[in-house]
Amino acid sequence: MISQVSVRPIFFDLEVDRVPEKGGLEASIIQFAAYDPTRSSVEASFSEYLEIEPHFKVKKGPLQLPPGIITKKFKEVWPQFVSWCTKDRSENCRIVLIAHNAWNHDQKILKTECARIGQTLPNDWKVFDTLALANVALTNKMEKSLQALRDFYKIPSATAHVAKDDVETLYKVFSKMIEGVDATKVYEGMLDPHPVMTVASMIKTHRAAMPIIRGISETFHTEVCYYDTETTGLLNGPDPVKIVELSAFIPTRIGKDRFFSRLINPEMPIPIGAQNVHHISNEMVLRKEKRNPPFVPYGISSLVG
Repeated sequence: MISQVSVRPIFFDLEVDRVPEKGGLEASIIQFAAYDPTRSSVEASFSEYLEIEPHFKVKKGPLQLPPGIITKKFKEVWPQFVSWCTKDRSENCRIVLIAHNAWNHDQKILKTECARIGQTLPNDWKVFDTLALANVALTNKMEKSLQALRDFYKIPSATAHVAKDDVETLYKVFSKMIEGVDATKVYEGMLDPHPVMTVASMIKTHRAAMPIIRGISETFHTEVCYYDTETTGLLNGPDPVKIVELSAFIPTRIGKDRFFSRLINPEMPIPIGAQNVHHISNEMVLRKEKRNPPFVPYGISSLVG
């Protein structure tokens, strides 16, 4: 579970009763599912089946739903979804909706349905498209559909085109795409003016650095620790500089020992300028350790920062 983030990532998927016609979006949402990796497993999922609204022309053939499923109208589901997304959200936390082909499909349908009931996406929410990211960050020769990426990353098969299964598959695929990169930084990058290029740059930089880091390890027969810090300011500034976050990555290790990330209480207010850069607020570090924690594991003799 990801904790203490300034961005709440919501992976979501819509299933509709037809492919929207070119030039129009006359498709009715029949299933709405979402997944929030920042929450406990009990509260991490949202899933509702919707009834086809009367203003839609129902496609030929009856709609097949699992037995015992209760359908709701979109005007009931939307406020429930917003409430679920924003539950226990801190004041400085931003919502990012993440979907595969979000910008050309899910976002457009969602906006159309919201407009129909007199609602809109909240102004401070953003939408991120993992298909657009895959097109930039991955090789051009491979197919980029969700099912193709699932097979490429060898993720166990789920029921395709069932929203709840698709959204869980999307999160697993996305986790593989950014593997080795600080997930918190990735989600924060989604707030940038050019989010796809920002996140793709993180992935490509990590991918390029890995052979170098492994080469150092093999040449000098030592493990290399790749680290980064976030601080209260710059060393050449007028005020003392304290660390507020310390993260590290050891590519030659396996499992939880590969990563280290810790927020630190600097025992001083974090300037607004610094908060705008790393999005770590005073509230986030208030109850954290008031000293720099040791993070260099036994056997490490080389640090790369």
